[in-house]
Amino acid sequence: MKGEEEEMQLLFIHADILEFEAKRKTRFAEPLAESAEVGVGEVSGGSSRVSGKGRAENALVIFTAVERGDAADAEFVLAEAVKETRSILEKVQAESVVVYPYAHLSNELATAEESIEILRKFETALREALRCPVLRAPFGWYKAFTLKCKGHPLSELSRRIRPSGAVASSSGSGGSCGGE
Repeated sequence: MKGEEEEMQLLFIHADILEFEAKRKTRFAEPLAESAEVGVGEVSGGSSRVSGKGRAENALVIFTAVERGDAADAEFVLAEAVKETRSILEKVQAESVVVYPYAHLSNELATAEESIEILRKFETALREALRCPVLRAPFGWYKAFTLKCKGHPLSELSRRIRPSGAVASSSGSGGSCGGE
């Protein structure tokens, strides 16, 4: 049954800064590459290995939970997630994007393999659609992180994307980095 228990969960935070460091891997951990920093005009590498350390300033951080059912309609779910990200990014005028896997948003998670695949595709789709720096935190790692939220009315938003269905939101939505 497709319903609230089977939605991609996205929590958007417009942050002055996000820093993270992978500390301990779980049995689902993906392999790590070198550290990455995303700032204005910098884009992290496009390798299939994600960094264990990262930093981004004036970033739209997307805490993301991939749920059961998302992989069955991944093309739709990803297109809607990119559309929502673009909309919010345009409104908050962030200069970079961070995809941060966050299983704590859901009790109905997809498998680790499905989640990693969808998160990688989400990162790639964002890079192509937004033409701005995109960083992805590693899946399957316990991570330390520092986050400083900007604190304006659109700095904390959530979206739930149902496969082949509607997008539910907590409030407002909006293009490319820095309003390009």
